Amino acid sequence: MTSLGEKKNVILITADALRPDVAVQLPFLGNLIKKGSFFSNVISYQNNSTGAFYSIFSGISGNRNGVSSYFGIFDFKKDKTKLLTEYFKERGYFTIGHSMSDIILPKYGFDSYYNELDENNIPELYDGMVNEIKKSNKNFFVHFHVAVIHSRIIENVAKKFKYNDKKYYEQVEKNKKNYFKYALESDERIKNLLKNFDLDHCILVIFSDHGTSYGEHFGERFYGSLCYNDSLKTFALFCGNGFPVFKSDLLVRGIDIMPTLMEVMDIKNSGMELDGKSLMPVIKGSEEERTAFSEIAPLEY
Repeated sequence: MTSLGEKKNVILITADALRPDVAVQLPFLGNLIKKGSFFSNVISYQNNSTGAFYSIFSGISGNRNGVSSYFGIFDFKKDKTKLLTEYFKERGYFTIGHSMSDIILPKYGFDSYYNELDENNIPELYDGMVNEIKKSNKNFFVHFHVAVIHSRIIENVAKKFKYNDKKYYEQVEKNKKNYFKYALESDERIKNLLKNFDLDHCILVIFSDHGTSYGEHFGERFYGSLCYNDSLKTFALFCGNGFPVFKSDLLVRGIDIMPTLMEVMDIKNSGMELDGKSLMPVIKGSEEERTAFSEIAPLEY
């Protein structure tokens, strides 16, 4: 695929629940990290996908955009908030996205939107999305939700252990080894997905919506329950024109991803005042770390 005119295509990939300390160890993603601007200390507004996604795509924390809990979409302040997808649609991009659930990734601004969680169906779905992009004959903005880790955690942890099951918390090293296997699956999915694109004509952003625990803290089997760094700490990788080889462990936020893309693509904000700020000053060395705000309304208590 090639870009049309001077505009760059945009690829967003969410590696659901992928920890930054594991991301750097993966064969494909670890190598890609060496070629772009990598932030290893990105704090999510919320350590569940719904609160995280709505904050990332709006650049606004959920206490202001309305989505401050797992089922907070019913309180989303749509009339005051403009999402990243909508900005690209206005600029004439073909906008297409995938999420594992309708309540997680906001649909607003997508020309084509798919909801699929079954890992057996994902490869065929992604092939279809790539074909749609080709047929559109337009610059594109695409989001892929790589939720392998989430699916494996649900299968092997959530369905087998209660949140207060001491046995799970006593086998942290085993949990850690299992998690790494899931992360390798996620890495392979991302590798195969990106073979379909000419990245020389794209801005690529790979990030995690939230992290996860291995059971280091009693009461938090994985994420979405308590505000520990293990499940709030994520990463963001930016590749493409405008993003140098750069690494930072300064504290930044998931809400900073949207304004960073907007600056690089020369898009002016015309919605609610953003909580996030572009990361370009950090990349240029002119700004220190930021203050992050997180909160969680756990499902299990």
